[in-house]
Amino acid sequence: MAVLATIAAAAEGQALHGQASGIGALGLNVPALLFQVLNFIILLVVLRVFAYPAILRVLEVRRSRIAEGLRTADELEAERIKVAAERTRTLQAAQAEAQLIIDTAQQQAENFLQAAHAKAQQDAEASLAEAKRQIDEAVRVARRTLQAETTQLVVAATEKVLAKKVSSAADMRLIKQAIEESPHFS
Repeated sequence: MAVLATIAAAAEGQALHGQASGIGALGLNVPALLFQVLNFIILLVVLRVFAYPAILRVLEVRRSRIAEGLRTADELEAERIKVAAERTRTLQAAQAEAQLIIDTAQQQAENFLQAAHAKAQQDAEASLAEAKRQIDEAVRVARRTLQAETTQLVVAATEKVLAKKVSSAADMRLIKQAIEESPHFS
């Protein structure tokens, strides 16, 4: 826009001053243009000597920081993957150990139940044997008691029948004979 304004002003200036030739016809001032080019070159040299090295150093530092950050990020990612793998291995080992503990506990519980069942069976058999022994003993005692009472009844009945007392030895012989003949005491 400023260039168009300059060209328009130059065209008006030419119309007032007459016709200019060459670059001047375009409305350009050659010495001012050369001065501007020289200023631009000096500015480029000053920037190149003083500003560009500082800017390039800042950019290099920034590039190295970015590279370091990327390297650190890669290292952290590798470490994260390593930790995740280690965590997975640890979890698997813990699960295997827990399963082993569970299996062992189940086996111990089963063994305990079998032992308890065997002990209960033994106790029941021992109690049954003891009960049989006590019953057999009670039967023997009852038979002896019954035999003694029967003997006394036989003696009493015999005395009444005979109305007289027979000797003790003869009584015993008769009782034994009666017992042997009896089907209940065999």
